[in-house]
Amino acid sequence: MPLDNAAKYARRFYSETYAKWYSNQDSSALSDPNWSYYAAAIRALFSHTCRRPSVLDLGCGTGRYFQAVPAHSDLTAIDISENMLKHAEQALVECGRSPAGIQCADFRQVNFPPGTFDLIYSVGVLAEYSPLDSALLNKLYVWLKPRGKLLFTALDAQSRPLSLTKKAASLALPFMPARLRGRLYPSIGVHRFYMSEARLLRLFAGTPFAQKAVSRHASESRSWQGAHFVCIGSKSGE
Repeated sequence: MPLDNAAKYARRFYSETYAKWYSNQDSSALSDPNWSYYAAAIRALFSHTCRRPSVLDLGCGTGRYFQAVPAHSDLTAIDISENMLKHAEQALVECGRSPAGIQCADFRQVNFPPGTFDLIYSVGVLAEYSPLDSALLNKLYVWLKPRGKLLFTALDAQSRPLSLTKKAASLALPFMPARLRGRLYPSIGVHRFYMSEARLLRLFAGTPFAQKAVSRHASESRSWQGAHFVCIGSKSGE
């Protein structure tokens, strides 16, 4: 799928009704073992950052992972869906933060100055709702400060095999009622962006990150079956 079409798909998928439905699931999501796992992975990266780190949540949605970011950090959040960001603004307020750091934009079209962030994270977005490629990873590398870290997940294609029927159904997802979309997405998803481990490793290896680590986390939740690769890249001190 061309990148511009992927952006249009994402905007259509997250209708106002669906964003409200998704946000209503946030409170229960915070007690989900998957959320706990990824939140812990994000928190672990703050052990070697400065006293007031600058953080970017790439594809923040309704802000489910804002609570994983320490209160003393400066948080910027980007998402392509204005509908989802309305709920993310409220999540920031509930965390005692100003919603001024929120941007509604396609992160492929956004440009921050080099060396802006100490940490960038993206959970459940790349190789799932949005394509993952070397151009984007190199862009994120430039945005990081020396010794900065990137954490992102990529959906394991082998953990989510799809029949032709499900592939066809995924194309119709954006046009379905919100509740039906919410029930069907866990079993259908946006399959065209999923990645194999071999492809992901080749892609990540070609980036300029000084250190790279890839692990696999299988879902422990009953509501979603599958697995993600958890990727961490560290920039050199330069």
